[in-house]
Amino acid sequence: MSKLDDLISELCPNGVKYKTLGEISSLITKGTTPTSVGYSFQKEGVSFVKIESITNDGAFLKEKFEHISNECNKKLNRSILKENDILFSIAGALGRIAVVTKDILPANTNQALALIRLEDNDINVKYIFYVLQTTKIKGQFESQQTGSAQSNLSLRNISDLLVPLPPLPVQHEIVHILDDFTQRTKELIAELAAELTARKQQYEYYRNVLLTFDNLEAHNFTDRQTDRQTDRQTDRQTDRQTDRQTDRQTDRSMADIR
Repeated sequence: MSKLDDLISELCPNGVKYKTLGEISSLITKGTTPTSVGYSFQKEGVSFVKIESITNDGAFLKEKFEHISNECNKKLNRSILKENDILFSIAGALGRIAVVTKDILPANTNQALALIRLEDNDINVKYIFYVLQTTKIKGQFESQQTGSAQSNLSLRNISDLLVPLPPLPVQHEIVHILDDFTQRTKELIAELAAELTARKQQYEYYRNVLLTFDNLEAHNFTDRQTDRQTDRQTDRQTDRQTDRQTDRQTDRSMADIR
């Protein structure tokens, strides 16, 4: 059995309890637009986070932050962000999620992002970040959204979201597994981008050589290249098979939690 299987067997013999987000949070609120309280955006100052400054995978795009003055930030004290706060988009692009990190502070946010501040030290913030991205949570908030022209969620909708809450060691292990998958995915994307760039360069080179008919005898286009390509394909297939086996093991463990 895997470490996660062992932890679930030991710590969750009767299954996992569920709680609403409101039950495990000390604060669920949202911000407002600075202009509504008599202030304007400026070139520098306190970071002001909007939906478009958060990527689909939860990263911050600092170049897309707006900025406000310290005075305006104090005026908007309800939505001053703290490290480990969770941001959840509740207007337009629903369900975009990020965890506030120290490097973006001081910061504030507007009414399109719910601010969720967990109150319990027995909860791993990154675990909740991952839970809120699951299809079960998506199904919950999609059934609650209001508005015809633009989808919206209320703070009550966010507070009512029901999340599985296993013991902390189980949360830590799940985060460890998913962090590892996230890192491997990022590395794979980077490798694929580099491979694509190399293939484009290779194509342009051989296109120019072949179509100018210039000293073709000096170029060996076949055997060694084909061998290398076959090796790379075999390696990638093996990696994918290994990943699928790991994924199935993880899926079985996650199923035990449910």
